[in-house]
Order: sequence, then structure tokens, then C-alpha cells
Amino acid sequence: VRTATKKAGGGRTNNKDSAGQRLGIKTSDGERVNAGQILYRQRGTVFYPGEHTAIGRDHTIYAKEPGYVKYYYDPFHPKRRLIGITFDREATLPTPHFAPRARRFGHDLITLPSEAANELNSMSRKEFLAQDELAHFQQRLTTNQGQRKQLLETRLIELGALTAEDRADLKMAVQRFDDIRNYLTSGRITSEAYTLASRSFKEEIHLQVRSGKLSSEQAIATLSHYTTLSESLDSKVMFDPRGELIKFHSAASLASMRPELIAQLELLTANVAVKDRTIKKQVSQILQAP
Repeated sequence: VRTATKKAGGGRTNNKDSAGQRLGIKTSDGERVNAGQILYRQRGTVFYPGEHTAIGRDHTIYAKEPGYVKYYYDPFHPKRRLIGITFDREATLPTPHFAPRARRFGHDLITLPSEAANELNSMSRKEFLAQDELAHFQQRLTTNQGQRKQLLETRLIELGALTAEDRADLKMAVQRFDDIRNYLTSGRITSEAYTLASRSFKEEIHLQVRSGKLSSEQAIATLSHYTTLSESLDSKVMFDPRGELIKFHSAASLASMRPELIAQLELLTANVAVKDRTIKKQVSQILQAP
């Protein structure tokens, strides 16, 4: 019998035993979860993310909102198994195709006055650092708006459209023509600018009625007075191409002025180069006519 002269060594091929990856289901159907909680670990898309869930780089599905877990199929993807979140335990998924999307706003009523004040005054660092610039911009904007409205009020009185004693009508007229000029400078044609200004005023009145600042009877009276005042003012004043109020010219009057202006342009540009600054200035003045 041959005897061993050396102790036999064991193989190392099958001696390794690494830890499991802990894949699989982590929450059952109907279970309450919090935002960020893992619902299912997988390699590949065994399950797909549904409503209020998302999928990570390693295909892990996790909750984006707190709620109740639901495993379901979607008629638009019949071969996919999905995991979603509902805010009500009795709700089912998927949500009907044309139904409004369920959302969680996460707003709680703050009862302490000090905490409520802190919440109202809270702002981001970027917003806090921009306060001085915003205040300066707001002050400049308010100043410019005040100057524009003051010029409009003065021009309305000069043209005889209204008198200085009609303070309420002046305020309403200034607001109307300021809106019209804003629409004109933004590229709207004249008819659209007038229509949008009237619509804006009506929407403002409707908002005041909804907020309780005006009654229905007061709103009807105000809109009726606004319509009458607008028709009266639109027949007395108009805007020129520079955005300044001038005396109203009818379509026939404007048509009669046009040939004369064209003749002036032809006379100026007939024998003189348009590069001449004096000629350019005169041409510009003619082009800025009503």
C-alpha cells in the first residue's frame, strides 16, 4: 500500500460565498410608505415606475410622494407591470386617462402668528441678495409709470377730451390709454390694442366682484359708464406713430393727408441723397405723421 507523503490541499474554486444583493419586493400592495422609500429592487425592469414613483440608475423603484403602494397594469402598456402610489388607501390605479391628475400640495395651516410671519417673510439667499436691486427697479418702474400717466392726463385736458374737474373719468381714461399704448408698443395693431384694453378693464371688474370689493349692480354700472366714456374719448383723441396723444383724425381725413405727405417725400428725395442728415430728419418727421 502506497502511503501519502504530503498532505492533500483543498481546492479554492467553490469556497467563495458572497453576500446576496437583497433584490426583490420591499413593500406589499396597500402598504403605507414615505417619500424616498424603496419599493422594489431589481436588475433590469421587471417592474416599471408608475404614478408618483421613479426608477434609479440600478433600476430600483422608489416613492416620490407619501402614500399607499399599488401594483397594477396600464391598458396603454398591457405587458408592463407597474408600481404606483395613491394618496387614498381605497383608490385604484391607473387613473382614468382623461381624469385630473392627483396631486399632494403638502400645505399645513400655521396657527402660531410668529411662525406664520416667518413663513411669509422667508426667502432664498439669491432673492435676499437681490432685494436692493429689485427695490431700485420697482421704484424706477413706479416713477416712469407715474410720469407717463401724468403726461397722458395733461394731454387729455389740453386736447379738450376731459376737464380737470372730472377726476374719476380722468383716472379711468388715463388707465385705458396707458394700456392701449402698452399694447401698441408691444406690436399690436390699433384695433387689437383698443379691444384688449377694454377686455382688460372688464376682467379687472369681474375680479373685484369675485373678491367682494364690488357688488354686481356696481359692476354693471361701472362697465356701462366705461363703455360710454370709451366711445366718447375714442372719437376725440388718438395715438400717433410715436405713441403720443393727438387730436382724432377720421379715416377719410387720414386718406386725404396721405397724398400730400407722399408728395413731400418725393420732393425731398428727388435730387438729394438720403444720407444727408438734414434730409433724413425731415423724412423722419414726415414718416411720424398720423
